[in-house]
Amino acid sequence: MKRILLILCAVLALQTAQAQIKIGVKGGLNLTNMKIEKDVFDAKNRVGFYVGPTLLIDLPISNLSLDVSALYDQRNNEIEGLKIQQKSVLVPANLRLNFGLSERLGIYVAAGPQLSFNIGDSEFKWDDLSTLGPTFKVRESQFSVNLGGGVKIGHLEAQLAYNIPCGRTGDIGYATVRDDVKAGVKANTHAWQLGLAYFF
Repeated sequence: MKRILLILCAVLALQTAQAQIKIGVKGGLNLTNMKIEKDVFDAKNRVGFYVGPTLLIDLPISNLSLDVSALYDQRNNEIEGLKIQQKSVLVPANLRLNFGLSERLGIYVAAGPQLSFNIGDSEFKWDDLSTLGPTFKVRESQFSVNLGGGVKIGHLEAQLAYNIPCGRTGDIGYATVRDDVKAGVKANTHAWQLGLAYFF
């Protein structure tokens, strides 16, 4: 996987030498859906947000561009009364296929990988239980995939994306065995993202 990513980065670096680069900022809301491996915990969807700088790179291939961002992301979840606030830095790299409808209006579809790095709390506990009770432990990094699209009006874009994790987001387990994955319950966090981007 690392070799493939390095090769892709090298190819993109060569392509961007001939490309036009636009700098912008994006932000919006995310609706988190936590899926738990076993039906022993009840999880609720909650709203969070994301914001940060972005680059739009027009590739020297007709109608293709690359959207690379560095985003602060806050996702909120609730499991059996336990409120979990995941704070992360996201690095998505989405390849976009653009369709121009007029000089200032267009639509696009996008897909690509995303890396996330936890910068908030890594462990959450139910307060009304003993120290040996269950805990939710967040993974320090996560690889996921984005699927989405958007509408472009001049410098402004409206964007919709669905983020799919590859692997678990965290584990629910007991303090005495929380480092043993087999002893815990795996949880995955999927998210819808609705936002705006402005390119200068």
